Amino acid sequence: MLIFSLVLLSLAVPVVTATQEGHTVRPLHGPGYEHLDCSACLSVSRALFGRLNTTLSENPSSFLSSHRLNSENQLKRLPYRNSELLVAEVMDDFCRSYLNDERSLRLHPKSKVRLYHQQVWKDSTLGVRPSLREDELYPEGEHNPDWDVYVELRRYPIATAYSPKDQEALHGMEMLAATPTMCAMLVEDFEEEIESLVKLAHNLSDIDYGLCGLPLAKAAGISAAAEVEKVRAAIQPITNICARTEVLREAAHRDQLRWSQYMRREARRKAKLAEEMALKKDTEESDKTGHENQADVSSDYGESPGDKASASSADLVNAQATNSHSDPAASAEGVEGAAAGSMAQGEVDGGDL
Repeated sequence: MLIFSLVLLSLAVPVVTATQEGHTVRPLHGPGYEHLDCSACLSVSRALFGRLNTTLSENPSSFLSSHRLNSENQLKRLPYRNSELLVAEVMDDFCRSYLNDERSLRLHPKSKVRLYHQQVWKDSTLGVRPSLREDELYPEGEHNPDWDVYVELRRYPIATAYSPKDQEALHGMEMLAATPTMCAMLVEDFEEEIESLVKLAHNLSDIDYGLCGLPLAKAAGISAAAEVEKVRAAIQPITNICARTEVLREAAHRDQLRWSQYMRREARRKAKLAEEMALKKDTEESDKTGHENQADVSSDYGESPGDKASASSADLVNAQATNSHSDPAASAEGVEGAAAGSMAQGEVDGGDL
């Protein structure tokens, strides 16, 4: 009965809640990682925009809607742009397109903020999002000039988990899971709203705003500003995943600080490893020098290591013989102690092997 009650309680928890800025959806990452949820949503937005562009380019501007002739003896045709046919073709198996997608978590080479929606250098041409600190250089003053050379398909570095705590907060989404998971969640909960957005959107900014709630950039010029206001009036944000700019900027800054901490730990680890390697090398050289000196001393006395070992064995036999004549009990104890010591040493050697 208790288990059944818990199941009902879990089902009663809403996945989405409505606000004036759009619906609040269940986060994919832990608290303090809001920028990654936004980045995953922007990945879906860009995929939707790409699917819309491809569908429009592959089809004529109008389509035949009926085989009956109208009053002018012509077949009736309808505009393709805002049709249900367009929507159906754009949304058909939309989220399944991520099966071969490689949108893993990557590190922005300049801002040091991890993200999903930018994978290659070409992605940066689709727009820079200040709310995710994509326009920043971090740390300030440290810049690799190689990244100023634009290479269209040059991939960003693969990001890593900075600590066990960081790994737990990522919820495993860094391994190709964030974008398809976000897509499936959005389509399942807001399919009708997304279909309406497909009809109204004219550019990527429209979809970023309509799907994720990312604020529209301030337009330059009166006509452009009027167009932005027109879009705001026509398109209502479906979610508010990217709507809270200050929250996103704070989360992105925390990610920069995590990168700094990770780099300091890595520097200390590498310095310690280098120190241990240097100490090991010095010890090996010292042992080698000691063996060489010992060999030189033996050669000065005209003894070989084998002769020295034989002499030591003979001395030990003579000493034992003397002790056995003087004290038989002590001799027996010496033999037993030697045997016990030999057994103990044998056990240690066996464990090491």
